[in-house]
Formats: sequence, C-alpha cells, structure tokens
Amino acid sequence: MGITVRGAVSIADPATVARRLRLVVRERTRPASDSNAAYPYAFASGAVDPSAPSFPGPALELVRGQRVTITVVNRLTVATGVHWHGIELDSYYDGSGGGTRVAPLIAPNDSFVAVMTPPRSGTFIYHAHVSDERQIALGLAGPLLVVDQRTRRDTARDHVWLFNVAGISDTTPVQLNGARPLAPLTAGVSHRIRIINIDPGDVISLELRDAAGLVRWRPVAKDGADLPANQATQRPARVTMGAGETWDFLWAPRRGSYRLKVDTFNKSRCALRRETEPALARNR
Repeated sequence: MGITVRGAVSIADPATVARRLRLVVRERTRPASDSNAAYPYAFASGAVDPSAPSFPGPALELVRGQRVTITVVNRLTVATGVHWHGIELDSYYDGSGGGTRVAPLIAPNDSFVAVMTPPRSGTFIYHAHVSDERQIALGLAGPLLVVDQRTRRDTARDHVWLFNVAGISDTTPVQLNGARPLAPLTAGVSHRIRIINIDPGDVISLELRDAAGLVRWRPVAKDGADLPANQATQRPARVTMGAGETWDFLWAPRRGSYRLKVDTFNKSRCALRRETEPALARNR
C-alpha cells in the first residue's frame, strides 16, 4: 500500500541552508567480507573524493531544526539511492513522490542533493534503497543521529552499536560496528547506547551481562521517538530487534567485566571479533 502526498517540490534557497554535506559512494575491498566488492559511504571535503572507506558508514550527525543539504555522489558502476530511515522530510528527497515529481535513481558518476530540516532529535539510519538487501549487505548503511542544538553529542558517553552483515552470502556473519573494538566505558556515569539493526534479512537478539547475570538499563527512545515516562523504566538488558529498528538505552556501568551476547534469528552466534568484549570490560 502506498500513500501519495501531493504538493510542489521545495527547492532549497541557498540563503536558508545552514549546513552542506557531501557523501560519496565508491567500490572498495572490505575486510572480513565474503565478497571482493564492497560499497562504503564516506564524507568528502570539498570537491575531493575521500580515499578511506568506512564500514558501517560514518555517523551522519544533524541538528534538530537546522536545514541541511546532503549531496550523494555515486562512483559505482551501478545505480544507487539513499533512504533517510525514520526522518520526516519531503517525500521527493527520499526517492519517492508523485506524478512527474519522482526522484531519479542516482546513476553512475552522477549525484543527487537531498534537503531536510530534522524536526526532532533521535536515532535514525541512512541506507541504500536500490537493490536494498545486496547494497546494504555490501556496506551502504550508517547511523543518522539528530541531536538538540543545545546539547551537542558527547561521544565519550554517547555510543552507537550498529549491526549489519559483512557480505552477501547466506552464511555471512553479523558484525557489530564493522567488527571494530568497542570504545572503553567510564564506570559510574550514565552512557547512552544507541542500538541499530540494519541487517536486511535477520532478527538480532542481544543481552548484556555481568558475572551475576543480566544487568539493568533504562530504555529512553524507540525508532527515533522518546518513550513516555511509564515505558522508560529500568529493566533487564535484553532486546530483540528486526531490520530497521533502533533503540536508545541509558546504562551506568559499575567497574568490572561485561559480556555482550548476540544471536541471530536462527540462534547462531554472531561473529563478533574477540576484541569487542575486553574493550567493553575496560571500564575506568
């Protein structure tokens, strides 16, 4: 079922755009992948394309109420497109529309400019919307975070845990943050954990444990929307997530060791690199 919202496409007045970003897609070789090809996103500076790939894509941080243009440049040999998952914006810029006002696919060596003014803070996702399962599995997904202008994001206490597959075969393992080690956490302070599942074909079940069992955390947001007070209550640190879901939790770890247990829908353990658990345990 589709819903068409009729209206003119609003073209951004340069004087009203507070920020401009450039996101480039290029084919690269991906570490720990079952495919020789990989499609990473990367931020570009000016007209120069970036050389370093990122799996998952770099965190795209926007400010609530600040108008932004994002130029997506396609250096692949196939068409692509970007879906700004959960963000309220004109439908044209999200690859849809009506009548003659339908955004085209981004052809090879072409670009597309998306315009948006995020109306609320939260945890969202940006990802490919062409050959979705294949292109997302090859790397075209990343966290899209909208923060309040008065409270800039503190990356020492605000963390993203993004789950995606590392390739396109049926046996490809799920990875957390591209199998990079998790940053150490400081004990005795509250941390915001933004959990994203963008594995296009699986369900993730996650538990956070110490030596005594499940720890407790407090959910504060679901799919980019703040939870009401009667739902934002302390509970055991366990969550099951389908593709495209996000959860935000607050957790104040005590000094000690913790174990992050992750299973896929078929109960097979995700292939997280060993470095993730010691990194999580090194609370200062």
